[in-house]
Amino acid sequence: MIKDQSVGSEGIEDYFRYINSLTFNYQWGNIILPFSINVQLEHQYYNYYEKRHYLMINSELNSWYMYKKDRYLKFRLYGATYLYNTHTKSTGTHPGTLSLIGYNINDYSYNDTRFFDRSAQDGFGIRQLITTTGGFKTGISNSYGIGQSNKYVAAMNLRMDLPFNIFIKPFFDIGIYGDLPTLAEGYSNKLIYSGGFLIETPFIEIYLPLFNSSVVEDISNENKSPFWSKFSFSINLNFIKRDNKCKPVI
Repeated sequence: MIKDQSVGSEGIEDYFRYINSLTFNYQWGNIILPFSINVQLEHQYYNYYEKRHYLMINSELNSWYMYKKDRYLKFRLYGATYLYNTHTKSTGTHPGTLSLIGYNINDYSYNDTRFFDRSAQDGFGIRQLITTTGGFKTGISNSYGIGQSNKYVAAMNLRMDLPFNIFIKPFFDIGIYGDLPTLAEGYSNKLIYSGGFLIETPFIEIYLPLFNSSVVEDISNENKSPFWSKFSFSINLNFIKRDNKCKPVI
């Protein structure tokens, strides 16, 4: 249960959200090619101006192929859709809206990471992402609606260790989502992609996309954004302490 506040014409109003989830995890394979799958069924109910609720299912498949000792090609598939959603016919963003790009609004249950500015629509705050959704690493404002859907999203994420030991890694993301620009136009399938290099450390990752879909590049060109401003980052707090050393949980 989460208590939120909104400022309306009558002042500050409180409303409550109830989130229930059921998760299934399974691992198989071997040391050369392991697999892990995570399937989650989530229901959320909240009364904000009107009663809203949805039943959503998402799944995530991870694998990493060890092509050389301690060097991996990492592969991830992600998909999410609604079994029921009171806002399928909505062009707005609501708690639980699906997205290929993990913005601050996607951490609606407040359990993924800590954001410097959860309400950021521009500036440095939009550069912080989470990769638990569609896994895209392009930090553009969620106000553009790129990669967001009240129907479905699906993505494939790749990253690769270079043959020599270095913390710089190439990555490539591609995904599709149900786009609803206006109710009159109806839903259509939109494909986006992105690729570049990332800097990986145990607690933070920094991303520099070198090429993106035209719709993303058009936004950068429209805003006359310099090349260096395309970077984004994510903070990894999912670690445990063992033997006085912090090790990430896979």
